[in-house]
Amino acid sequence: MGRSTMPPRAMLYPEAMKVLARDVYWLNLGVVNAYVLGNPTAFTLVDTGVPGSLPKIEKQLEGAGFSLSKLTNIVITHAHPDHFGSLAALLERKTVPVWASALEAAAIEGKAPLPSGDPSSLNALGRFMQSQSHKAGPPQSAKVDHILEHAQNLSELLPGLSAVWFPGHTPGQMGLWLERERLLIGADATNHFLPWLGFPPAAFTSSVSDAKATIRKMADMDVQKLALGHGAPLMSQAYLALEVLAKKLKV
Repeated sequence: MGRSTMPPRAMLYPEAMKVLARDVYWLNLGVVNAYVLGNPTAFTLVDTGVPGSLPKIEKQLEGAGFSLSKLTNIVITHAHPDHFGSLAALLERKTVPVWASALEAAAIEGKAPLPSGDPSSLNALGRFMQSQSHKAGPPQSAKVDHILEHAQNLSELLPGLSAVWFPGHTPGQMGLWLERERLLIGADATNHFLPWLGFPPAAFTSSVSDAKATIRKMADMDVQKLALGHGAPLMSQAYLALEVLAKKLKV
């Protein structure tokens, strides 16, 4: 028999988080990413993956010498099930403040519909993708304690960290910018499924025009390291890939 082309299980389900910069770590949860800001004595979790992700999160934390007992805050970048799906389960283990933008908080708390694309603007594939995602229903809701605002100083979570409003994929999507490293956690403003950056799926994007404007904003930020909701982080000269995408979109 020929050698299998499937990646090793350790690559699919890593034992430990990967270091992106000082006090910044990547959790590869398979279909989606989460991030850790801080150190083993106190840390913030950025996004929580799909429902059922808690065991993977805990395994990778422990593999890097972290423990959920030292979790101090959770940031949700936007109100899609693959980003806050395990929020309620995490809060059952450790009650900590939750941060999100005002435009996403109502959906996270179960008081408003989840943001999504306009069905009338989608092709058949887009409508199918959207309908399939709706079958599972929304994740268990959770309370948002702190509202994120554009350009907000978040040094209490990590020195030098600030929030950036990235509307389009959802109305209130927020990114996190670490100036000292020129590192951007960009949520789903773009993705890295392929060797190049891609536009967020129309089926789950509230405003295509706003999403394009956000990519232009990102391309102008001189980003060196880009950590996204989907796909491996870009670890150097990410601004070049962002500019390529912006030009492709003619923005």
